Amino acid sequence: MNPEMEAGLKAILGPEMAQIIIDTQAIAGYELPIETQKGFLFFHEFVTDPVPGYIAKWRASPTTEHWYHRHVNGILGDVHSAVRRVFYHRGRMMEIEDTLLQAIESVDYKSRLGNAVFALGNTPKWDFEYQAFVLATRSALDYLRRALSAYFHDKSHSYNSWPKALRHPKAPALARALLETYEAQQDGLFYLKQNLSGVARRDQIAHHGHVSPATINLTAKGLVLVGGGEDLAFNREIPIQSLRGIINGRADYLVSTIEAFLATFITEVRKIESQ
Repeated sequence: MNPEMEAGLKAILGPEMAQIIIDTQAIAGYELPIETQKGFLFFHEFVTDPVPGYIAKWRASPTTEHWYHRHVNGILGDVHSAVRRVFYHRGRMMEIEDTLLQAIESVDYKSRLGNAVFALGNTPKWDFEYQAFVLATRSALDYLRRALSAYFHDKSHSYNSWPKALRHPKAPALARALLETYEAQQDGLFYLKQNLSGVARRDQIAHHGHVSPATINLTAKGLVLVGGGEDLAFNREIPIQSLRGIINGRADYLVSTIEAFLATFITEVRKIESQ
């Protein structure tokens, strides 16, 4: 919270009550980096300035107002919160990884190993943050589908089953555009899809068993991450020594995916509204 906001709170609530809010925000709050919020700001502007016709119709009747909450609060509340979860767990995972790898590299293990490989396990804090990161990523996409499907008066929520619903829509042009966006984003979300055993990583974590991001292997040549939920091969031409690049890339891709869907939705609905 910036000093101007703090001063404003103290002027309105008094120093004691304002300090409680300030401390709560500092201890238990979490804000997304400003560069990740473009899509949400764009959507907020779209639904408020001016209010689109479909929103006005929903809000005009108690029997349809629930679609408004599912749609608008779904994006600006639920999806936004899920993305915050993604970035929070990403940050915690990277903090744990950085501290752990620095501790390992402070020891001269290379001269002791020869041709042996020393595998390290028992990394539950790292594992837990990875699992939470994957689950939060999938939640954000499910919430996105749920919120945007409200436009079609559809209460479905599964991101994976979205294409089937979009092929039988009430607004075909909008549905086609959303389906094209879905298909265009698929490659970057491959890690949420089913593996060769037919189990998605999210489902493995949620329903089947414990998943660690990778196993730390020490060799005379250095540290290598292999196996785990990331299914990293030992014999890679360029060994993976940190998950930072992979995890950061996935968090950023989630943001760009949400931005792409919101931009598509807004563009197509504006066309409908102008007819």
